[in-house]
Amino acid sequence: MEPFDITSKHNRKAAFRDLRNLLLFTGVLWAALLIPPPPDGPPGPLNHLLPEGVDKVVHGALFALESYFLHRFFRHRLSPSSAVGLTWALGLAMAGLTELCQTAVPGRSADFWDVVADGVGILAWWLWSLASSE
Repeated sequence: MEPFDITSKHNRKAAFRDLRNLLLFTGVLWAALLIPPPPDGPPGPLNHLLPEGVDKVVHGALFALESYFLHRFFRHRLSPSSAVGLTWALGLAMAGLTELCQTAVPGRSADFWDVVADGVGILAWWLWSLASSE
C-alpha cells in the first residue's frame, strides 16, 4: 500500500470526509444508546412492536457500521494490521463504555449480552472487509 499523501487536495478531502462520517455516526451511535426512554411509555419508541431480542441485532448492526467508519478513518493513516487492530480495540472499548454509561441513564441498564452483540457486529464488519478485499 502506498503512503497516504495529505498534501494532495483529493486526499485532504477524503481524510476530512472520513473524519466527518466517523464523528457523525459515532454521535448517532452514542445518542441511540444513551437517550433515556420516555418515562410514561414503553422502553423505546418501537420496542412494543418488535420481537424479543431484536435489540441485539440493532446493537450488532450499529457496531458493524461504527467499525466500518473507524476503519475507513484509519486505513490510510496506519498499516493494514494496525488499522484493523485499532478498529477492534476501539470498537470493543466503546461497546463496554456505552454499557457502563447506560447504568447512569434513567430507564437504561448495562447488559453483558449487548456487549457480546456489539462484538458480533465488529466481527461481522471484519469478515465482510476480508471478503470484500479479495
